Amino acid sequence: MNPHHGRASTRPQELVMPVILAGRAWTGRRISNNCLRQHCHALVRTFRRADLKGLQAKCARIFTVLETRSRILHEIHPNEIAIVAAVARLGAYAGCWLRDPEDWLPRAEDDAHAQWAHLLRHLLARYDVPGFLDSAWLLKGSLVHFERDCWCALGFGRSLRQVDGFPQSVSNRVLHHALVGGRGKSLAEAVWHAQLQHMKACAVLQDAVMGSRVPQELYDHALWLRLTAKFVGAGDSAATHFALVADSIVAVKAHRGFAQVERLMALPLTDLVRHCQRFVTELLRSNGHLLSPEQLRAAAEKAQLSKMVAATWPPFLGGEALRSGHLNTC
Repeated sequence: MNPHHGRASTRPQELVMPVILAGRAWTGRRISNNCLRQHCHALVRTFRRADLKGLQAKCARIFTVLETRSRILHEIHPNEIAIVAAVARLGAYAGCWLRDPEDWLPRAEDDAHAQWAHLLRHLLARYDVPGFLDSAWLLKGSLVHFERDCWCALGFGRSLRQVDGFPQSVSNRVLHHALVGGRGKSLAEAVWHAQLQHMKACAVLQDAVMGSRVPQELYDHALWLRLTAKFVGAGDSAATHFALVADSIVAVKAHRGFAQVERLMALPLTDLVRHCQRFVTELLRSNGHLLSPEQLRAAAEKAQLSKMVAATWPPFLGGEALRSGHLNTC
């Protein structure tokens, strides 16, 4: 089904989302707009959680405004933006709201995505917040999140260095370029794009770092900055080992502690890469394969059966004997 089916249909005469939050009966098939209907189903599933019960009243205020005034619920499918989960996160930050949801007036000329960005800034921003940081409200995990704290700090006009957990190893120059340049899908990615440019890393190293675990671990920026500095200027061939070394360092820290990590970081890059290759080899040899041969065969058979079931054409099960109506027997 087209995810936007019924997008141009008229709004329901009665509000649906306040009814759902109140626990009253509702009928999904009466909602012709598929986007709104899917958001309603998501609302039912989301607010079954016990930890969200205290947010219902705050979230109901936002949902009422969204359903009556904006195009957001009617033109954005949950597969594009999980609006219900994002509103729950906004409800968790209700203590930071600068303005009431009821005072929000979306601009009629804006599309649904622009209206969503405008709502965020109505609730939580006195100052401009770069648009690429809006992804903070889509991040899964705890309702109160580091990147959402950073979004609010910028909206309040505060320095990100005042946010708990922001790494002091990020220089002012790098932070400025990250916020102005806006490369990446999150604050952490933007910081690392700016950091790599500031370090004049080659293209191969930039790709290796951005494709590794590093951009998702801004809290360990100081460690990854030291590791990246060892690779800068070492050439393309060395850069291809970056992800292996980064993963190995995390494993070493978990198995042998941070003191061993410090000893590794003191090694020349060639010795560090060689040690990490040997460490990973020994780790795989000692742990062995996680699956037995029987489990591997069972998994392969299950995968093959799944392919046969999902096939558009029925599977070919035999040759001439089947076509002539006879079965061969052993």
